[in-house]
Amino acid sequence: ASAQFERFDARSLRVNEALVVKYDERSGHNCLPVHQDFSLLTLNIALSSEADYGGGGTWFQHSGETLVAGRGQCVMHAGRIP
Repeated sequence: ASAQFERFDARSLRVNEALVVKYDERSGHNCLPVHQDFSLLTLNIALSSEADYGGGGTWFQHSGETLVAGRGQCVMHAGRIP
C-alpha cells in the first residue's frame, strides 16, 4: 500500500471533513452502512477503550477483514475502497 503513496507529501494534507460517530447499542445505532469515502485518505480514530464496548472495528467489504484500533489509535486507509 505504501507504494501507492510513494510521491505523497504529508505536508499537503488538509482536513476535508471531520465527524464524530457515536455508536449506542441501546438505540440500535451500532454501525454505519457499507460505503466508500470520497477522500484520498481516511483516518478512523478510536476515542473509546475496547473494554468499553463489544465488537466494533472497521470492516472492509473488499477483503472481509475487520481492523480494531485501541483508544487513541487509528486505522488509516485509502478513501475510495468499500
